[in-house]
Amino acid sequence: MLVRWPKDNKLLKALGMVAMILWAGQAQAQLPRIGAMGNLGRSTSGSSDSFHLEHRVNDTILISYHYLNDVVPHHLDSSINNFYKYFPLKASDVYLGNIGNPGYNLIFQPNLRAGWDAGFHALDLYRWPMDSARFYQTTGPYTELRYLVGPKQEQVIDVFHTQNHKRNFNIAGHYRKINSPGYFRNQNTNDDNYALTARLDSRRQRYHAYAALIGNNEQTGENGGIVNVADLHDPIHSDRQTIATFLGGNNASSGFSFFTTSIPVKNTLKEKQFLFSHEYDWGKGDSVKINDTTTLYRFYPIFRVQHTLQISQLQEQYRDTIVMYDTLDAYFYTLHYPDIANPGDTSIIASHSWKRISNDLALVQFPFPENQSQFLREGITYETIQGRDLQGKQRFHNLYGHVEYRNKTRNQKWDIRLYGVLYLAGDYFGNYHLLASLSRYVSRKLGNIELHAENVNRTPDQVYQHFVSNRAIFSNPNLNKENITLLRFRSVSPAFRYSLEANYYLFTNFTYFKDYAHSDQYHAPFTLLQLAFKKDFQANHFHLHTHIVYQQITGNPPLHVPLVWTWDRLTYENYLFNYHLQICTGFEIKYNTPFYAPDYSPLLGQFVYQDQQRISNAPEIAAILHFRIRSFVGYIRAERLNYFIFNPNFAAPHYPYPDFGVRIGVKWGLIN
Repeated sequence: MLVRWPKDNKLLKALGMVAMILWAGQAQAQLPRIGAMGNLGRSTSGSSDSFHLEHRVNDTILISYHYLNDVVPHHLDSSINNFYKYFPLKASDVYLGNIGNPGYNLIFQPNLRAGWDAGFHALDLYRWPMDSARFYQTTGPYTELRYLVGPKQEQVIDVFHTQNHKRNFNIAGHYRKINSPGYFRNQNTNDDNYALTARLDSRRQRYHAYAALIGNNEQTGENGGIVNVADLHDPIHSDRQTIATFLGGNNASSGFSFFTTSIPVKNTLKEKQFLFSHEYDWGKGDSVKINDTTTLYRFYPIFRVQHTLQISQLQEQYRDTIVMYDTLDAYFYTLHYPDIANPGDTSIIASHSWKRISNDLALVQFPFPENQSQFLREGITYETIQGRDLQGKQRFHNLYGHVEYRNKTRNQKWDIRLYGVLYLAGDYFGNYHLLASLSRYVSRKLGNIELHAENVNRTPDQVYQHFVSNRAIFSNPNLNKENITLLRFRSVSPAFRYSLEANYYLFTNFTYFKDYAHSDQYHAPFTLLQLAFKKDFQANHFHLHTHIVYQQITGNPPLHVPLVWTWDRLTYENYLFNYHLQICTGFEIKYNTPFYAPDYSPLLGQFVYQDQQRISNAPEIAAILHFRIRSFVGYIRAERLNYFIFNPNFAAPHYPYPDFGVRIGVKWGLIN
């Protein structure tokens, strides 16, 4: 079998970069090292999603962070065996051929939030939501730089910095840029994400304030997929830019640069979110004598008043300005959007903008001041939502109450959470969200066991009810409220290096898009069972990290998921040269069983149900080399090796994955 090497000499460039990386790593030899701390993430379990080698170094800086109203401290993760901790996507995410293009998770996760939602979630893989805002505390300034370069000029830049100005005031900033022209026509992507957070604690610890500003600016080219799948096997089209696509014109992509990208047919999502939360506590203070010269003052709240203001702006726009000049564009609209008459007459534009303002007032009681992880919070929120599209304006008002009881015992063995939201008045009256969870630490070997129950009654997203373009209006205002129930069992054992999770969903009035332009509901109840197992099998320095998910749907609803998805990493992991070099090298394999993957509607920016084309992909194989030299981390990955053996994989009908490519990334932590 003849091996086909990439024609853009990326592999040769990659080898050159390796030497530079190793040289840069040696230059770091005198820098202090950040301590090893496990990543807790934004999850209900509060545990890392991988097991990794423990660092054998002394901590020289301590960094922790909280999410708003969270009682569990989280820490940075220094493991190197999971590339997706640093990559914008998760291992189970699927995207339409180029990083930054629309995508979805192969492990189905429904929206479990009550109340208003615009419904534009196809780019959520790259979006930073407000509930991801981190409020830090650090003993010293810390900066983290990340850079990744991939095939076809793919680039990801990530910069993070946090520091305390005095002991009681912290600021943090995070910026990420994703820019990639892609393999195929009109796949260009250009994303910018930023997050600024600040945390202030008064000197007597009675007043606390939190502020966050998060922005997402995402641009993705829409090419409608390739016209002829057979072109993938034609040597004439070894340059994928020569393969015709339904949208974007007859010429290969042009006008690409890192900071400004010309995209002839694109979807743009712009979002700004601002949060300000402050609270005042009543309680008792205490002075703890550390030594003869140092006394530490502590304050234990008994009662708290909290006010939170949130302002968010969202704009989603689709624009095709070349449809009037291109017959393929016009054919695509005629085929999939029959409500649009004579699509080639003029440009096609859809624009939706929303502004949401909410004010929340909450009262918090701490029955036992020494245990701040036990509290009762009761509050009420008033929100206004204003929308504008090409047809006019819309306005919604809502008043809802919420209550939460949390008790994480001082011995850290029990963790109880009860949470409820009920919309009392307004346009979304009757929406609610109920949650109950109970977690118990059993032993060092058995770890934690969690039982979780959740029920949501919610109005379908706005995009299912009303979507406006300059050429047609798609409306379905008579949708019933969706009801989703979740029952979960989870067991996590760090000692045995495994986690087991079972999710059981019950859906009623499931809302979906039945074609490229029209929404519908499946009223009959149906269930989804998910079983997820993670395990690190270890023999000396060799590891097999396996993650397997089984999904089974009852009945015949308009929802398809792969029966099995698995991600396996066979690696050699070790510390070399007196622990100065940490290495992880081996192979990764991802695979999911064939299923009717959802199709994609560019105009609406939505994934839609289809049962005509079954997607059957080969295992996706990658060879990896990850290493750490003190605070410097490098990644070299030869991805999609399956391209040399099997047919190209597809993310959706007419949307193939890229060919073989090499990604090289670095992460550099600096203690200033």
